[in-house]
Amino acid sequence: MPSGLTLTTGGILNWTPSAVGSYHFTVRATDAAALWCEQTFSLQVTGAGLVDAPAGLIAWWRAEPGTGSVAADAIGGHHGAFYDSQLPNNVAPPAYTPAGKVGNAFDLNGFVYVKVPESPSIRPAELTVEAWVYPTVQDNDYQTIVAQGWITNADETWYLGLFAGKPQFWSHGQILLEGPSVIPLDQWTHLAGSFDGTTKLLYVNGIQVAVQGGLGALVYDSTPAPVTIGSDWGFNASNSRFKGRLDEVSLYRRALSADEISGVYYAGTFGKRPFSSFEQWKFAQLGDAYAPDAGDPDGDGQSNYFEYVAGLVPTDPLSRFLLRIERVPGETDQKNLIFSPVFADRVYSVGTSNSLGPDSWVPLAGSTQSDDGDERTVTDNAATEPKKFYHVIVVKP
Repeated sequence: MPSGLTLTTGGILNWTPSAVGSYHFTVRATDAAALWCEQTFSLQVTGAGLVDAPAGLIAWWRAEPGTGSVAADAIGGHHGAFYDSQLPNNVAPPAYTPAGKVGNAFDLNGFVYVKVPESPSIRPAELTVEAWVYPTVQDNDYQTIVAQGWITNADETWYLGLFAGKPQFWSHGQILLEGPSVIPLDQWTHLAGSFDGTTKLLYVNGIQVAVQGGLGALVYDSTPAPVTIGSDWGFNASNSRFKGRLDEVSLYRRALSADEISGVYYAGTFGKRPFSSFEQWKFAQLGDAYAPDAGDPDGDGQSNYFEYVAGLVPTDPLSRFLLRIERVPGETDQKNLIFSPVFADRVYSVGTSNSLGPDSWVPLAGSTQSDDGDERTVTDNAATEPKKFYHVIVVKP
């Protein structure tokens, strides 16, 4: 059963779900004669608010204006540019509509698309790609939602799109997956495709509709090719463009579970929770925005949260905050508190106490300080007590 779910002797199930998604469990009832029967249940918890973005998110094109002329990636820095196949230089102004699924959306007319420069970090061996899709035209042709094509031929490393209104997900040299039904025009549908290195899955509105196993690795073009939103990319040119709206286009470096995908779907108009600056830092440094705050991957005794605040690298054991106390030569009532590294964009303050009680600390008064590179020396000019403790508070504004 799901964690925390209980069954009373009166046959009442009690449980408070902690996340949206699908939950499956079996209840067995046994009598005194050891006779029993089982019943399997499926419970769908729908969204009542934001859902945490699943781990492994590489890029998240939220389709929100206010970031200049780029199609901003909310987390990974993989910003795209708008292009129009009708214009001489192809460069186009931003194309948004306020009528998105979650806030705004890309507003694409069959000519405009977004091109994201190729980067090694958006070449995952495993992946999930998901988006909200609002087609306005159905024709007997391909309409690309998001893809990573090729420069040297018409293949794709991976592709999520529509053909004659049916959702498709395919990858280089492998049989395509196609949904059984046409998705409706002029309304939002959630589509997702995942690949775990051997098995490919296609989801429509949080439900798996197609699967293919026994597959080999993804094949990327030796010549770096862009990721494109609202367009495919073959022979180094745009093709198979989308007509309608796209929102919350997201790329992950792993195959999400069915529950994670349905969780995003059932969050609906609330969408995924935007990352805080700390979560963005954990994503950039650790590859996981939800890595434990108290984690210590480099084993230097300093937590992820402290290293974030202090401006350190959490995977480098040599990147750590150092603190020591030294006597001031020739001065019996002075001590130097020496710590490093210090950065211009952090604020440092020193406190002192005669005990280690939580409420006994006061700011160090009457001190002087000097910097030598990234090392700061704070001199306590009244270090006369027989026992004195110091601490350094680091603030990231």
